[in-house]
Amino acid sequence: MEGQFMQEQRRYISPKQFLERERQNGTPWGRQFLYNQLSLGHIPHIRIGQKILIPEDALDQLLAGFTPPCGNGHDATP
Repeated sequence: MEGQFMQEQRRYISPKQFLERERQNGTPWGRQFLYNQLSLGHIPHIRIGQKILIPEDALDQLLAGFTPPCGNGHDATP
C-alpha cells in the first residue's frame, strides 16, 4: 500500500438523530439547547446548505468531558 493514503470514513448524523442518541445516554438536552451549543461551536459539525451534520462520535467526545451538575446548581467537581 505504499504511496496510497487510507482515508478514514467519518459518519455524520442529523441533529434529530443526535438528540435521540443523547437521550439514550441519559443527558436530557432539548432541541434549543443543542442548536445553541452548535451555534457557539461547542459541538463539532458541518453545514451543507441549510443541513447540519454532526460527527457520529461527537456524542462520545462530549460525554467523556461531561460533568453532571449537583442538585444545588454547581458543578460536581471541587
